[in-house]
This record gives sequence, structure tokens and C-alpha cells, in this order.
Amino acid sequence: MVLQRSTQHLAELVEELVRVRAQTGRLIHLDIEPEPDGLLETSTEFIDYYETYLLPQVSGHLQATLGLSQQRAVQAVYDSVQLCYDVCHFALAYEEPAAVLEQLATKKIKVGRVQISAALKADLPPSSEDRHALAQQFSTFAESTYLHQVLVRNRDNSITQYPDLPAALPHILDAQATEWRSHFHVPVFLERYNLLQSTQPEIQKIIRLLAAQHFTAYLEVETYTWEVLPPEIKQDLVSSIERELSWVKQNLELAELQLKESNITSTVGVSA
Repeated sequence: MVLQRSTQHLAELVEELVRVRAQTGRLIHLDIEPEPDGLLETSTEFIDYYETYLLPQVSGHLQATLGLSQQRAVQAVYDSVQLCYDVCHFALAYEEPAAVLEQLATKKIKVGRVQISAALKADLPPSSEDRHALAQQFSTFAESTYLHQVLVRNRDNSITQYPDLPAALPHILDAQATEWRSHFHVPVFLERYNLLQSTQPEIQKIIRLLAAQHFTAYLEVETYTWEVLPPEIKQDLVSSIERELSWVKQNLELAELQLKESNITSTVGVSA
């Protein structure tokens, strides 16, 4: 019922977006963002929703209200409702960027934008003493302004999920757990924080894929936790934002350079 009702609201919105495009030539798209503990959490859930509810319900609505053919109505849905790829959120779900993009492309679903963001993570050592030390580090991020869901990868690759850091911390000694990722948006230029790491490598993966595939023209750098960061990593806000943007720009330029060098090497190899 919730999905049907919300999809009907989306259908009315898409109807208006189609009208705007017809009148102005401007394409405006709504980008849906999966998130831990949200109604849609993963790429699989997003695609299932898109195919089961969104495509049939919204395209049917457009045919009835605007008189579009089925083909044009379906294309209007693909154009108007896309995916927001929040790197932090997909990293939390342990999803590989290349696999997600390939699956979306197969389904003809577009990525409307990428939100450049990083989460906290830690590989869990076998020692109880070392795990207690990690728990102490994680506890410095357990503030009450935001929820900081924890997703744990276990030895059998199953995922255990906790709604917030305080709920997860007592379970850090679980012998089946091998890795923790927590929904705390840390600065993207931060690779490590003492004993903890960030999911920064996932950002670098998506940037390399973006350089190769150009699947979207829209990037947002999304770190909003400046006021609640532990004092040791809190810096002047203007300097922090400048450092965020500089780091992203440098990595975009590096990815383009590496791609160009790779193409040159491939061409030389074929010529030889």
C-alpha cells in the first residue's frame, strides 16, 4: 500500500515533468537515493521497485492523462526518474560500483547524479583487546544528531545490520564479524582516523568508472557532519570544504589521465 501510494505521487510529479519538458525543452529528473534503513536500501531493492511499481504504474498514468503511447510513456519514466548513487550508502551495503552500474545499464535505468561521500569502516582483528580499541574509536562518533547505522560483514558474507552505533558497539566481539561499516559521513579526503578507515577507495572506484563511462554529468560532494566530528579531525569549515573539493578535483583529473595513458598503451599494443 505504501509503495503504491508513493508511486502514485511520483506519477503525478512525472506527469508535470513531462509537461515542463514539452513546453521548455528542459529535462528535469528526480533521482531516488537508496539508504540504510530506508524503504529502498540497495540497488536490488531499487531495481525491483522500479520494475514492479514505478514503470508500470507511472507509464500507465502518463498514457491515461497525457495520451502518450506506451513506448513514449515508458521512456518518459526512464528519463524522469533516475538513481542517485550515494557512494557512502552503496559502500555501506558492500556493493561493488562496477556491478551496480552494469546491472542498471542492463535494465536501462540511468544514474542521475553521484553523491561523493565516505563512511567509517574497520576490518575486525581476531584479538578481543584490539576490537575493544576499535570500539573505543567508533564510540567517539556515536553522537545523537544523526543515526549512524552499522552494517557488519560476517565470515559467510552475510550482513548484520544495527540501527545506530550505540546498538552495535556491544556486539563488536562477535567472532563471525569480519568488517564494520558505519553510516557516518566523514570528510572524503580522510583515508584513516587513528585505528579506523574510511570507504574512500569506493569513491576512487566510482571516479574511475565515471571517467571511463561518463554515465552522469552531475557530482555532489556530500559531507554534512562538520559540526559533530570528533574534535581531533574537526577543522575550519571553509578550509574543510575547500579541501574536499580539491581532493575530488585531483582524483577526477588523475582518473582521466590514467584512462588516457591506458588508451595510448592499448593503441600502441594493437599497432605493434
